[in-house]
Amino acid sequence: MKKLNKNSRIAEVADIANRMVYLFEKETVIKDDEVLKKVFADISQSSAKLIDAIKSDRILSDLKVADKVRDEAIRRLEKMLKGYSVMPIESIQKTGKKLYGVFAKYGVGITRKSYSEESAYIKALLIDFSMEDIKADVESLTGLKEILTEIDTVQKAFDKKRMDYEKLITGNTYKSQTYTLKMDIVSKINNIIVPYLISSKNTNPDAFTNFANVTDKVISDINALVKSRSKVKNDKSKNENKIEETTT
Repeated sequence: MKKLNKNSRIAEVADIANRMVYLFEKETVIKDDEVLKKVFADISQSSAKLIDAIKSDRILSDLKVADKVRDEAIRRLEKMLKGYSVMPIESIQKTGKKLYGVFAKYGVGITRKSYSEESAYIKALLIDFSMEDIKADVESLTGLKEILTEIDTVQKAFDKKRMDYEKLITGNTYKSQTYTLKMDIVSKINNIIVPYLISSKNTNPDAFTNFANVTDKVISDINALVKSRSKVKNDKSKNENKIEETTT
């Protein structure tokens, strides 16, 4: 019976943990085994934390993307207003300079602020551009109203992503460290479950053989994936070395 490869990906470890817990809970003969009950209860808790951590990482990644989208919209607004402020048509240039002055109170520098500061500045900027005394000016410049609407839309999308992230991490009493959680599960599988099942299968084959074999199959499937990835990586490295040798 093989141990789980430590190079298994975080998502793979979360998956195998859930599968093993599910398979153990379906057992009828050994479901009350004290050693396995304890270790699978621990693995179930660690797996739940790991899944939350994975979700947290994914949502944080989505949040960064949403931030880049609103940054780009702000930069486009600046370029548009700069363009209008140097137009050769006097009336458009005058309006462009006036509205660029409104934008300049905030500037493109707000894209380098913290998430909270940037959100506050963007919302204040949108309020300024919605004031009645410049409403006609905004509508007179082609595309300006549309880009302000776009900024409002992407800011709301950012707010939603940030709320999702904060909801996920609020109330967690642990620090979501995916690698630590992953290795905790791997350690319990390799240092407790596998040795225990090997021993129990020999001393009580009728009770433990089925679960030991199923567990071995689940672990072997993941190990095969890791081995396959490693082979592809090694083959790629060899090919790159051959290409380098032929060009020198």
